[in-house]
Amino acid sequence: MSRKTMFKLGLGLHRTFTGFRGVRLPITLGVERQLGSKFSVYGNLVTDLDLRERPVYYLIGPSAATTFRPPFLSRYVIEAGSRYYYNQAARMCHNRAAGSLVGNFIALQTNVDFEPFYTGERPQRMHYSFAGLSAQWGMQRRLGTIALFDFSVGPGIYNKEYIRYTHNGTYYQSNTYHRVELGVELNLRLSIVR
Repeated sequence: MSRKTMFKLGLGLHRTFTGFRGVRLPITLGVERQLGSKFSVYGNLVTDLDLRERPVYYLIGPSAATTFRPPFLSRYVIEAGSRYYYNQAARMCHNRAAGSLVGNFIALQTNVDFEPFYTGERPQRMHYSFAGLSAQWGMQRRLGTIALFDFSVGPGIYNKEYIRYTHNGTYYQSNTYHRVELGVELNLRLSIVR
């Protein structure tokens, strides 16, 4: 069945530019819209459910302190991009998966990543972590009528924000700075689609 627009709700593995950050379960809500026979545009909202306690360092008065945060939604990522599904006619001739929003693709994707900002034992707000741009190769396959397998990987460049803590003799100060770095984006998702 051919669909111009696909809505996705899925789970999977998600490695950002900065690497694997412990045991996390990414939950993805996305939409992909077909443009012509080979192109599409898409957007995803990814939230990571952190499955274990981990230490958190924060400033309290004139000193630094540590607490352990419980499992919770630990980050939010907004993804947007465009895909080109290539070799569609050849795949159909060889009875391989092809068609509307199905097949092998190359993509250009941008990400904006937010993480919780701690000023005490509890997160106060979501804070910008980095923005990135990646070129990816991937594949998307239908699994029956309501399930979808989606895989992509590729190199990228990102603008990571770092926080530097210094002690001036009386209290700690935090300063943020950005650094452009190279990395790898990896996505492996199993979704329910409509």
